[in-house]
Amino acid sequence: MRRDDGFTLIEMMVALAILALAGLAVLNMMQASTRNAAAVETRSLAMLAAENLLNEQVLSPQTPQGGNGLYELAGIAYAWDFRVEDTTDQDLLRLVIVVRGPDSDQILAEVETYRRRGR
Repeated sequence: MRRDDGFTLIEMMVALAILALAGLAVLNMMQASTRNAAAVETRSLAMLAAENLLNEQVLSPQTPQGGNGLYELAGIAYAWDFRVEDTTDQDLLRLVIVVRGPDSDQILAEVETYRRRGR
């Protein structure tokens, strides 16, 4: 049997199968990248919401009180919990904000700072 220049049918099918597998791997990586980008955006917005809420408490002339509620940012309503804790220094308060997603109990952001008691 004489071999002419070119590929046989089996060689073409193997090459096509390898290309198909490589294409599937690339699509899978693109899907994972898109999913990760969405998660990073969600966490970034939650952190921004937490920082905004904390700044409101730090800049308030009254001594902060704990509480909870909803904070809307970029069309998303984040649930937040605010705690005020005593420290070993009588003049300092520890302020903690925890932000959760709209439909879950997963903590997306948590920030804390210290503030002088009273003003």
